[in-house]
Amino acid sequence: MNRKHEKIEKGEQMNDEYVVRRSRLSDVIAIIVCIALAFTVWVMVMNTEDSDHVFTKVLEPASPYTYELSLEHLEVKGSVSALRHATWIGVRIPEEAVAPGVYQLTEADLIIPQGVRLAEPLNMTLTVSEK
Repeated sequence: MNRKHEKIEKGEQMNDEYVVRRSRLSDVIAIIVCIALAFTVWVMVMNTEDSDHVFTKVLEPASPYTYELSLEHLEVKGSVSALRHATWIGVRIPEEAVAPGVYQLTEADLIIPQGVRLAEPLNMTLTVSEK
């Protein structure tokens, strides 16, 4: 802060007082520092590892059959920013699922969004039945 010595008249008396003047440069520097700190905190939070539950859906179901998954959602891990973009996990119908029955799914049958991974080993089945 800059201080300037000025003489101020009050009535008949002359008083010496300091008038405080703020520098605009210090305000701009303070604003830039605050924005930089806020951006740094935001980046740290968005890259923090977290977990979430993401819904599953069967892709390209064949018409003569109905497909039912044993789990409606799977727990996945990843950064907060990746989890925000993960809306669903696609399940491909295995090649051997051409007749009614219960089939065990593997990770190769899943289409997992980029940046996330399964939190625990996959234990999911696909039930195929006629319409």
